Amino acid sequence: MAFAACDPRDVPADPGDAGPPAPPPETVSAFGDQAPPPETEPALSDPPEARAALDAPEPALDPEEEARLEEERKRAAFEAAYPLHGVTFHFLARVREAPRASSKVVGYLRRGALFRASDRVPGVGCARGWHEVPGEGFVCRGEGFLVGRDPQTFSPAPAAPDTTSPLPYAYAWAPSDGIPQFWRVPTPAEEAEIDALLSARFTPDPEPEPATATETVLELETETETETASETETETETETGTGTETETATETETETDTATAADADPSPLAEPPVDGEAPPPPGAAGVADDTGADDPARVTVDAADAADAAEDADDAEPELPSILRMPMRRGFTASLDGEVTADGRRFYRTVRGGYVRANRLFQRTPSDHRGVALGATWDLPLGFVWRGGTRRLRRR
Repeated sequence: MAFAACDPRDVPADPGDAGPPAPPPETVSAFGDQAPPPETEPALSDPPEARAALDAPEPALDPEEEARLEEERKRAAFEAAYPLHGVTFHFLARVREAPRASSKVVGYLRRGALFRASDRVPGVGCARGWHEVPGEGFVCRGEGFLVGRDPQTFSPAPAAPDTTSPLPYAYAWAPSDGIPQFWRVPTPAEEAEIDALLSARFTPDPEPEPATATETVLELETETETETASETETETETETGTGTETETATETETETDTATAADADPSPLAEPPVDGEAPPPPGAAGVADDTGADDPARVTVDAADAADAAEDADDAEPELPSILRMPMRRGFTASLDGEVTADGRRFYRTVRGGYVRANRLFQRTPSDHRGVALGATWDLPLGFVWRGGTRRLRRR
């Protein structure tokens, strides 16, 4: 039998035969027996310029930029408070103090005025709802106002005032009385009818012709004869009155005696006279009607009153058609915002929605006078010198 020899290095070692583990290799510190210093961040070099920049306060905003930001904040707050848009379609629509129909009127908005409004607020007396408007007022939607999420308008809407001009509108004035202003453009027949009515109403009565010399002499003679006759009648009445004074005095004494006897105090047991009671109303049973209906004189007076009433009715001015907004008097000035042509006729449309024939008005040329805007160099109160030679004094 043959045996093979083995290398002891090829046999694995038994763990139980292993001795204690070998210690790790010993590290040598660069600092020797001293402990290393604590770890710190690397120091940064701070030049004087960088330190000064850190210590300096933050730069202030540009004044214009700051004003712009403040305006944006205000605009955002305004949009949140008044998100709706409104327009006025009445000529003068009322703004009230509270969302209540009976509250005090604190202002008006003219036809065509644009405004912002809040969402609907609680209130009474408005079917479509109350809305608050800037300036602490409330408007009723539908009562002269249109309100909605988008900008509102209506037709025909008046032109917006020109805020860049000294006067906001063009103006024209009436050179005579009775110029008609219509609610809408009239037809030729309607215009002719109203022109005839206003011409009759505003045409002055003709002045009387001056009297001639002969008529003046005759009037003086007639007045002299009338005065002479009046003086003669007065003298006759005076003489006649003297003769009747005695009779009148006698009758007065007799009546006084009779009244004195009747006014004597009655007996305490006497009953008051029946005729002292209040009479029954006319027409009661057993009472004659004393209204005088059967009196011929009363009937004559009633007939005369009826005749006078009929005459007054005939003289009354005829009622004007409803299409007429107003008859304009001489000097009346209207603000204009447009022109309309119909059937070859040209009409001015007023800011308040009226229509007037353009050939009946005269354009008014504005003055060159201009005011001074207050708030910069000029401010209130201001004084005006109206008398020459006024002295300016200085208070010490």
